[in-house]
Amino acid sequence: NIARLVFRNPGFWEQLTAADHEVLCQLEGAFGDLFRWIDSQVHEHGAQPMAALLAGMAGQPFEAQARQLIEFDNLQPLGRQIEDPETPLSDLRVAVTRLHLEAIDMELKQVQALPSGDGSRIEQEKQLIQQQLAYKKSLHELGKSVRT
Repeated sequence: NIARLVFRNPGFWEQLTAADHEVLCQLEGAFGDLFRWIDSQVHEHGAQPMAALLAGMAGQPFEAQARQLIEFDNLQPLGRQIEDPETPLSDLRVAVTRLHLEAIDMELKQVQALPSGDGSRIEQEKQLIQQQLAYKKSLHELGKSVRT
């Protein structure tokens, strides 16, 4: 969903935070490759229209997956690539916030697996829970703005 939203609205990438970029670029596999490529494209060329992104991704290892996302996007009638300036940024924020929550959940499980005698465990766990609560609050607020 995040990749589709960025393709529909290439300017969205620049509106994400550094933490958002980091969590997306740290993904493994084709999606991580795709987001790292998008990040480098935006740094080198600024926000580009979808047509330029599609042309630039030719031969990239993630090209097939990216094109498949675009082709199956229900906002792409008959497989035509269109940009959708009406898609609200809040949709992207919700999707990225959920990704942050997943990343924190995985990190929290790793920290909780540390020996109970590890002095840094409690502090790490506390920080992660605080981050988790902040993202959940943000998600709740985003949900309110999407409904209104």
